[in-house]
Amino acid sequence: MPLAPTTAAAAAAQQLESLLPRLTTLFHFKQFHARLLASDKLHSSPTLRARFLDRLALSPHPAALPHALLLLRSLPSPATNDLNAALRGLAASPHPARSLLLLAGRLLPAPAPPLPRLDALSRSPSRSRPPPGAATRPPRSSSTRSSSASAWPPTSA
Repeated sequence: MPLAPTTAAAAAAQQLESLLPRLTTLFHFKQFHARLLASDKLHSSPTLRARFLDRLALSPHPAALPHALLLLRSLPSPATNDLNAALRGLAASPHPARSLLLLAGRLLPAPAPPLPRLDALSRSPSRSRPPPGAATRPPRSSSTRSSSASAWPPTSA
């Protein structure tokens, strides 16, 4: 009798998780990462992804931590466990202060866009045109003007 889809997915995730303790070289980590991508477990199994990130970030291989940080940045919406794994790896690295930079970058809101300057608003072409639907003055026709060349202001007679 075949396994139910949820049972099969759980069994596949458990089988992949059993491979985690065997990862010793950067090549093994990259192979495991490729397997996670191919099986779509990188996005569908956040627990497995966090455990993989944790082992990768804490690996003694010098290129493992940068690979873990690249993986973290590639996630569209990393979970708290993913961020914690990267923070633990950075805290155990030769430069632990970088963990504070990562944390500050995740906690602080993005800066607001700069406000437009007043002089730029006054010269804006959209400001010189009347809004749509606004009453506009009809153009003068030549028949409404007097044909004589009169000076302004008019003189009283």
